[in-house]
Amino acid sequence: LIDGRYPIDKFKELFDFNETLPDEEEDGYTTIAGFILSLSGKIPNENEKYECGRFIFEVIDLDGHQIDKILVTDLGPQEPIKTEE
Repeated sequence: LIDGRYPIDKFKELFDFNETLPDEEEDGYTTIAGFILSLSGKIPNENEKYECGRFIFEVIDLDGHQIDKILVTDLGPQEPIKTEE
């Protein structure tokens, strides 16, 4: 459970994630709430979920129009599915 104001750079450190998140440079967000707003394109409702790579983000609590708490589920590194030849 992460505070919406949690910095993106600290989030990446916490989850040992070295990739660029979608629209990170273009939108210039600096918090996890800013990332969710960029991803959704709107102010989300409570319990809305967003999947992005190895993470699932669920909005747990809003404070007015601000994203207050986000539940992050880390699915772990994603590897390509191997098929037998």
